[in-house]
Amino acid sequence: MTQATGLSALGLLSRWAAGCVRQHESEPIDRAHAALIDTLGCMLAGANEQAPRKVRATISAWGAGSSSVVAGSAAPAPWAALANGTAAHALDFDDNDIPAASHPSAVLVPAILALAEAQDRRMEDVFDAYIVGLEVMARVGEAVNMGHYAKGWHATATIGGLGAAAACGRLLELDAAQMGAAISIATSSASGYQSQFGTMTKPLHAGLAAKNGLIAASLAAQGLRGSDEALDGAASFLTLLADKEAPGFHDLAQRLGNPLAITHYGLSVKRYPCCYYLARSLDAVLSLRSAHNLSPSKVTAVVITMLDRNAGILRYPQPQSVDEARFSAPYCVAVALETGAVRVSDFRLGALSRPGIMALMPRIQLKPYASRAASGELSANEPDTVEIQLASGEQLSKTVASAYGSARDPLSRADLLDKFRDCARVSLPPAQIEKAVQIVSNPDLSQPVRSVMRILQLFSSGSGEPSAG
Repeated sequence: MTQATGLSALGLLSRWAAGCVRQHESEPIDRAHAALIDTLGCMLAGANEQAPRKVRATISAWGAGSSSVVAGSAAPAPWAALANGTAAHALDFDDNDIPAASHPSAVLVPAILALAEAQDRRMEDVFDAYIVGLEVMARVGEAVNMGHYAKGWHATATIGGLGAAAACGRLLELDAAQMGAAISIATSSASGYQSQFGTMTKPLHAGLAAKNGLIAASLAAQGLRGSDEALDGAASFLTLLADKEAPGFHDLAQRLGNPLAITHYGLSVKRYPCCYYLARSLDAVLSLRSAHNLSPSKVTAVVITMLDRNAGILRYPQPQSVDEARFSAPYCVAVALETGAVRVSDFRLGALSRPGIMALMPRIQLKPYASRAASGELSANEPDTVEIQLASGEQLSKTVASAYGSARDPLSRADLLDKFRDCARVSLPPAQIEKAVQIVSNPDLSQPVRSVMRILQLFSSGSGEPSAG
């Protein structure tokens, strides 16, 4: 219980999530819209990867439904959320947030769209549900991080399911008691470990969280109840999944919606289809390559100095699969040096064995440094530094504190739509790409979700080249 209100953290979150205003200002709506664009693009680009294909093959035996599955047949809402969430996260190209240390939109958008389509809701309901779901994720993230993440939990899977429950509860117009039940139920399926990074189960985590949150909200709507102390009681999400230094839910009542997390924290949109902890280093490498017209053959060594917590996630110095390659600093940096970009096509099985890339990888070293931030500090300035040694003896260096696309340095709308185009090329015929851009970039808030999703489903019927891992 919080001393100021006498309510549990769950009570405060659920009362806010059920009762906050539904008419939002333009800034949070615009940011939710940007998240939708980015996530739909990631779904289109990732739909033909191995994990989403296997998920679609699995759910195809479980019956038809009214919710669209990208590159597949319509399915019941929970299975559509599972499939589309896995597709959204398959390339590790989807957005990140600070407080939850998660990939929020790969969970929230598929869950919301699947339920909204089944309920025949409108786009304004989608944006409202997204804003509410992200708020819940952010406030739980503030309470448990960074200890929760440092313990090895994959917050996309754990905190993401709670946000999806709140978002779907908002769509179902649950009252405060029902909303609390939805979030409480979701804590019982909140799981997912960083040991799965570099495997097909990592993107599955996003799909599972989307599905679990949708089911939790639907069960709560039918009257199923859970503990009011599921978030901060004696044996709760906070006490079991965080550490003793976790900030907890202090001052939660004052912070909820004040300002909204989507405006206060924002989101970080990726420019590269690999682990986001490489974004700053890749920005630095590409900047140095361009500024000095670097020839990879002249590079004798690259040293990347990075926060130890981030470096620990990049655990594959010699990746054996495309999934591992996304978490390999030597591979991704070698690709950037050799090609001048890091693209979706760099994570196809044949791309891993390119001679130029293989020759560069042994020259690339990851050098971790210990965090200087206090426990629980979520936005410390802990930059990456890239040093490149040349055969001439010259040494180049660049430090990047905020990657382009981060909440501190967000993508322009033009660059966001260009990313969508690049993603759409994986699945859509060329003649349909600009039509898809028009659909996602200018939605009518009163437009039914169903019409948008059916068009995108039709567009994604092409068969992109799947990767192998």
